[in-house]
Amino acid sequence: MGFPARTQSFGIPVVTLCASLAACVTFALSNISSLLQYDVAGIRHGQLWRLLTCHFTHFSPSHLFWSGLAFLVLGAICELRDATRFLVCGLSSALLISLSLWWMLPAVTTYRGLSGIDSALFTLAAVTIFRDSRREGRRGTVLLVMATLIAFAGKIVFEFCTDRCVFVSNSAGFAPVPLAHLIGAIIGAAWGILSVRESPGRSGPLSLVLGGDG
Repeated sequence: MGFPARTQSFGIPVVTLCASLAACVTFALSNISSLLQYDVAGIRHGQLWRLLTCHFTHFSPSHLFWSGLAFLVLGAICELRDATRFLVCGLSSALLISLSLWWMLPAVTTYRGLSGIDSALFTLAAVTIFRDSRREGRRGTVLLVMATLIAFAGKIVFEFCTDRCVFVSNSAGFAPVPLAHLIGAIIGAAWGILSVRESPGRSGPLSLVLGGDG
């Protein structure tokens, strides 16, 4: 499997901005949100688009604000760093999060929000920065990234143990789904660990391989 390394977005995170705008428009049009949210009954009737579009729907203004703000910041960081990996991580996490809910949490009949994808983008950025910083000998950054990853893991554990959101009040009309955050975090970390390297003796196509920095 190969694709160009560090594909840039011309200095502007176009996809992130468009996706953020789509989330805002979707929230403003409540009827559209109902058609796009994760809905078990709808998916059973063949409305498979909901598996992807549900992430761009939200339950409340605070839900949209926190999820959307995190997506805007993390998405911009990841897209400007490597647009291709950002897209692959975002799409794969969106689909796998929804499929995980379908298989592992059948009691969850509706789901909305970018927070699962946010989790994937967070760990993608953190793991990538960790690898680069360790290779370049920036110990301060390495320690800082490790601390943020530990804090993020603690956030997910807190959500599992308390069934409460950290940033959004439960009074917003929905319950948190920590599994979505966990699955997203695992997917983002996996894409962060994967390293794009140029094949020996070639200056053209790049291969996607597992490997260290050496």
